[in-house]
Amino acid sequence: MGSRVIAIDTGREGQKMCFDTLDAEEFVDFAKGDGVTNIKSVTAGLGTQAIFLVGVSKKPSHQVAEVNLP
Repeated sequence: MGSRVIAIDTGREGQKMCFDTLDAEEFVDFAKGDGVTNIKSVTAGLGTQAIFLVGVSKKPSHQVAEVNLP
């Protein structure tokens, strides 16, 4: 399908795991700044077409609607 992987996590260990295990192209640290703004920044303002949410906290679940393309 040719999807770009933009991983969201926090800290150096999370970043390393995202790049090494998930083969992420981009990494967004949710603890640094606004996650929605950061994702829109790495997608040239377009947002996302698909999201695989594996987080367990409420905040990422709420932000999904803000970064997903209509």
